[in-house]
Amino acid sequence: MIRYRQLIIVGMVALCWCAVGPAVAQTPTAETEPAEDSLTREQTRQQREAASLRDRVTWVEGQLDGMEEASTQAAVASAEASRSAQGVIEQVGTSTKLVTLVIAIIAVLLGVFGYKELKGIQAVREQAATAAKETEKCAETAAQLLKDVQESTEAIRQQAEATTTEAAASVKEATEAAREARSIAQAIESLRKRAQATAAEAAKVDPTKEPSAEEKELLEDASRTADLLEDLGQKLSPQAYVARGIDYGVRGDNARALSEFDRALALDPDSANAHYNRGLALNKIGRYEAALAASDRTIELRPDFANAHNNRAVALGSLGKHKEAVSACDRAIELAPNEALAYANRADALVRLGRYEDALAACDRGRYAEDII
Repeated sequence: MIRYRQLIIVGMVALCWCAVGPAVAQTPTAETEPAEDSLTREQTRQQREAASLRDRVTWVEGQLDGMEEASTQAAVASAEASRSAQGVIEQVGTSTKLVTLVIAIIAVLLGVFGYKELKGIQAVREQAATAAKETEKCAETAAQLLKDVQESTEAIRQQAEATTTEAAASVKEATEAAREARSIAQAIESLRKRAQATAAEAAKVDPTKEPSAEEKELLEDASRTADLLEDLGQKLSPQAYVARGIDYGVRGDNARALSEFDRALALDPDSANAHYNRGLALNKIGRYEAALAASDRTIELRPDFANAHNNRAVALGSLGKHKEAVSACDRAIELAPNEALAYANRADALVRLGRYEDALAACDRGRYAEDII
């Protein structure tokens, strides 16, 4: 493509030379010479000038090769070509018209290159405009995303604040609940200790005798405390069950009393007091064989328990074993000489054996024991 442009330029320059060449050749010289010599010299001069012109054209072509790099370089090359063409015209003595024509041609070429450059610039501008639009769209999208993120962040912040507030309230409630729970636990522990002390005292009440007002109050307090602890989900001690069973027995509810003694023995099978009170309850409801077994177990655990021997005598007498009943009463009296109930049970057994004098003597000693008591 570059060579094609160069040929066009050379051709146009040659046309311009052909147009003005004859006019230059017809210009008369100052000296007076023969026409033939003048023609020969003119031809020789024209040949030299043509050679010089070819050299100049070659130089112009070299300058035009650099015009492809940039419009600035093309302008510089065109200026150099213009100066070179002007020098050639001055050397061959061409007219101002030729110079103007050459400059016009070069201007046309520069216009062509400038047009191409302009088209390229326009294309770049269009690409830049397209890129700007895309950038604007991206910016709008980014702005929307930023807005969404900000809204989401604000929502999360509000939710976090609400959660924090709720958590703080929950912590406060939990702290208050823990404080109340500690207070309740302390109260329960205090109640449990008081219940143990009360049950220990109430379990010592002898149910074979009419309890005093103080003993009744003690038994009732032990029962109420045990009920309260059970309502609070607390476990009772064996003594608490025994105390509540004695209270039921004193009130005449021997079936419930027996149930309490069984619960006490489930926790402490070797509780002599529980076995003893169980034997009493069994005698009262007429289960004499079981009462005898309970009394035997009590004596096995605590041989010196006088009331257990007396309870055994009651079971034996109810089963018709009066001689064994007398022996059991004798052992009870041996362990507790002032126990009037043992004398009464012994006298009853002796009467059933027909030993009335011995029975009378036992009654007398029983009354004496009561007086001592």
